[in-house]
Amino acid sequence: MQRIKFVCVSNKGGVGKTSVSTQILVPYLFSKGNKPIDFITIDDVNSTADTLEDTKIMNIHELASDDRESLVEFLNSAESCVFDIGGNKTANDIINEIGESEIVDDVWWVIPLGDGDEDVLNAIDTYQIIALNDASPKVMFALTKVMSHSEESYTKQFLYVFGHKYNKVKRTLWGAIGSHPYLIMPGIDNFNIGKSLKRTMYELGSDDYINSLREEKVVNAEAEKKHFAEKEEYDEGLKHESNRIGYNISTANKFKKYSELHLMAAFQKIDETLKMSGKKSKK
Repeated sequence: MQRIKFVCVSNKGGVGKTSVSTQILVPYLFSKGNKPIDFITIDDVNSTADTLEDTKIMNIHELASDDRESLVEFLNSAESCVFDIGGNKTANDIINEIGESEIVDDVWWVIPLGDGDEDVLNAIDTYQIIALNDASPKVMFALTKVMSHSEESYTKQFLYVFGHKYNKVKRTLWGAIGSHPYLIMPGIDNFNIGKSLKRTMYELGSDDYINSLREEKVVNAEAEKKHFAEKEEYDEGLKHESNRIGYNISTANKFKKYSELHLMAAFQKIDETLKMSGKKSKK
């Protein structure tokens, strides 16, 4: 697989940069090589490490916005990686730094956005800043907090991206910059539970994780059985542990379904986009 530097960026906070980076882009790269991916977050305000401290698919590097030496080191590394860039001035400075680097041809810019008109205006602004610093930018957008994966539904939800023939709006994303490849990231009720388990949805929905929980359940059941045989009473600690494992199995199965339905679709879309880009570059 070719070297890819995904740079997830927006000059607006709260649009899902970290979610897209850690839940789609890192798992995508991991799925191609089955080895941990360097995830570089440059944000002086928010921290990612605490919410993903048990992940096995990425190495998390938190850089200060003025740590240019480390940034250049990761940009020049031979490995694919993912950058998550904080908003406002940090985004502008880092876009400029990457635009001036020698590896800009390996960069895929990913701009996440919600469904509001302000989100679209900020996405346009971010795109224009990228275009000023990268002569031939390769850009994907990521629609976050999508309420339905049905194309008919999400195109209505993201009216300010796609426009609508019966509901005219003054400015749309595609009207301003032309259509681009895009990913969709539907919301999930258990997303915050996933964060509490310190892993990505991709990991929590994997067969390896679900099987490990089932093995844990068997061991705990044996311990409960042994304790009852010896004491003729249930152990509250083991009972609580049994309930916890059962709850985590149920949650993991929901993540598995989400992964099969949504993450695999996003991976396929990235594959198709990279393939089409490769064909264009050969012409």
